[in-house]
Amino acid sequence: MFKRILVPLDGSKRAEQALPLATRLARASGGTLHLLRVDTPPQDLAWYATEGAFVIRDAMVEERASIQRYMNRLVASEDFAGIPTRVVNAEGEAAQGILTAITEQQADVVVIGSHGRTGLSRWMMGSIAQKVARQSPVPVLVLRTTEEGRAALFLGEGQPVQVMVPLDGSTFAEAALKPAVALSQVLSAPLPGALHLVQVLPLAAHSGILPEEATWVAVPGGGAQVGSMLSIHSTEHEPTDQGAIAINRTQALDRAHAYLLRVKSALRQEEGHDLQITTAAVIDIDIASALLGLAEGGEVCGAHISDATAGCAMIAMATHGRSGPSRWVMGSITERVLDATRLPLLMVRPPKQ
Repeated sequence: MFKRILVPLDGSKRAEQALPLATRLARASGGTLHLLRVDTPPQDLAWYATEGAFVIRDAMVEERASIQRYMNRLVASEDFAGIPTRVVNAEGEAAQGILTAITEQQADVVVIGSHGRTGLSRWMMGSIAQKVARQSPVPVLVLRTTEEGRAALFLGEGQPVQVMVPLDGSTFAEAALKPAVALSQVLSAPLPGALHLVQVLPLAAHSGILPEEATWVAVPGGGAQVGSMLSIHSTEHEPTDQGAIAINRTQALDRAHAYLLRVKSALRQEEGHDLQITTAAVIDIDIASALLGLAEGGEVCGAHISDATAGCAMIAMATHGRSGPSRWVMGSITERVLDATRLPLLMVRPPKQ
């Protein structure tokens, strides 16, 4: 599934941090790397015009020559030994240039850093990655890049690469399942792939009370979740039927877990029983924070977890979901996870329905 791997680069070291994972993916899949640079035309750089058009033109020429030398050095380096690699040039606005290259190169996946560096041909990679993921016809794998010069990767040796897939009960969210399976299988080989299926139910829909009446505790990375196994206290003005609320929450979690088990069974039938699948369902006031806790630590208060997990190597999420009492506005949740997670995030745009 991931044979043609497109890697947008802007000439910065932070953008370059996407390369180790891209080369690993190419080697594991026997694929081809397509290294993309997008030249921004002068009319899109009018805000640089403080020194005049001739200065801009000369700077553009030098910038393009410099990046071309940089791309040639990359292709010639030992890191790319044995990997078929192409340098691809495009012109225009960065996100649109990447989207055009996806079609022209028939890419199967885009691997991009979460942050780059601004400049004549350097982009605000975080916003570019979001724009591309919203419109890309193929999955976009975004890596959290760092100022220290190395992306955070948690791909252990000798164990499957576990990918967490958040689901909200909609077919939109389920669009991330097959790409997640393919990614885990390729990177885990010769071991079987591994998925962690999770569903976070919004507290207000299953408690019978207003969110502000819940007992909140702080969680790492900001936000709050319900403490004491989702314990609820009543207010002076509006007594709460704790027994009914507890039954409601338990039934909601049971339904969510039953749904995850159905998805698990269907995946096993399609992909084979070698695929390792764990599941977790939880009710929480902050869906994005709960997802981060499940992915990075494996522990969230009140979770219904089928098997223990010490954390995942990656996350795969749809860019859109469907809202409803037990479903999320998936776009906003996905973007919050993208902003906060340390893990690579595979963003998948569901087909139109």
